[in-house]
Amino acid sequence: MKKYLLNLLLFCSSVGIVLTSCHQDDTLPLEPVKTYTEQELRVILTSRLWRVDKIFKKTGTETVELTKDPLFNTKFSYRKAIFFQFPDKYLVFQSGTIIEDPGLFADSVETYSVLNKIVYPTNMIYEWDESLQTIVIKSEDREDYYLKTPRNLTGVLDQSSIRIFDTMETAKNAGVVENISFTVAVDDPEEGKSTYILNLQPTWKYGTDPIDARYFYYAIF
Repeated sequence: MKKYLLNLLLFCSSVGIVLTSCHQDDTLPLEPVKTYTEQELRVILTSRLWRVDKIFKKTGTETVELTKDPLFNTKFSYRKAIFFQFPDKYLVFQSGTIIEDPGLFADSVETYSVLNKIVYPTNMIYEWDESLQTIVIKSEDREDYYLKTPRNLTGVLDQSSIRIFDTMETAKNAGVVENISFTVAVDDPEEGKSTYILNLQPTWKYGTDPIDARYFYYAIF
């Protein structure tokens, strides 16, 4: 795998996006696409911790799910233990450790312990794009010491992909995965034009470590 692609995937592991047509449950009725305001999107992003789940690559009419590749999952397995926050401007992240479910959730639910007091910086910012009428994430022209995110790439939030619930109980019983979608368009001198599409899943806080209150417990449905 070419070095450029590996670096791009590091960026993708930081942004998080899903191709709606690949992730959609066809048994569900289609609903009208909601248009969100800038303030509504900021509330969605800032109210939760987020982590990368699936990553797709679209070239022409062909779409491939990179996260089905065992080699990819081995190299980028850490993506599921990185939890992003969207404060005022810059993206930051926390690291988590998977823990045993205390019997509160179904077997498919992942539970994590996250140290709440320590956050790590990135070289990514997010902002409202007036021309696109949505939120975009941009990697700035400076080094990202922790995630090694490539510089000068842009991820665009696809509003039609948003599936978010208001309460943990609703998310727990919904039977579908919450997500938002960003897309990263790339024009590689060697491989040509392609679009990377990644899934960003939100977490739900359900408890605190009884011994060390700095550690919060989160579930991903």
